Amino acid sequence: MAFFRFQDLRVYKKILEFAQLADAHTPPASGLDGRELNGRLTEAALTAAMKIAEGASMPREIFIDRLRQTKTLIRECVVLIDYALIMEYLKEDKYALLMNELEKITRMIGALISSLVRNNTPTHTEIHEDKDWENCEKFNNYKKLRKLWQYSNPLKAYDHLKK
Repeated sequence: MAFFRFQDLRVYKKILEFAQLADAHTPPASGLDGRELNGRLTEAALTAAMKIAEGASMPREIFIDRLRQTKTLIRECVVLIDYALIMEYLKEDKYALLMNELEKITRMIGALISSLVRNNTPTHTEIHEDKDWENCEKFNNYKKLRKLWQYSNPLKAYDHLKK
C-alpha cells in the first residue's frame, strides 16, 4: 500500500502506462500548432494522472469533478491520436493499441465516478440523524413560531414562545 492513496488506484497506474506507451509509439512529428505530437499526447496523459492525484486528497465532490476533468483530458488524447492517424504518423495497429487503452481508461474513470456518486447517498445513520431534528427543542420552537407568525402579530408569537 502506497503512502499516497491515489497511487493505489488502478486508473492512475493505467494512465501512467498509457503515457509511456504513447511516448514510445508516437513519432516526434509536429502537430497543428507546431508542437511535437507525442509531447502533447504525453503531456495530456500526465496531466490526467495529476488531476487524479490532486482530486484524491480533496472532498468527494471535488474528486468527482477532477475525474470528469480527467475524462476531458483523455478525450484530448483521442483527438491527438486521431490526428496522428490521419496524418499517417501512426499505423493502424499502433492506433488500435492506443485507442484500446484509452477506452479502458475511460471505462475505469466512469466506473469510479459512478461508485463515488452511488456512495454519496445518505447512510442509515445519516437518515436517522435527520429524523432527530424532529425531536430537537429548537426545531420544534421554530415550527411553532412559523405557525404563530402566520396567524398573529409577530411580537405576540415571540412572547408566546418565551412562556
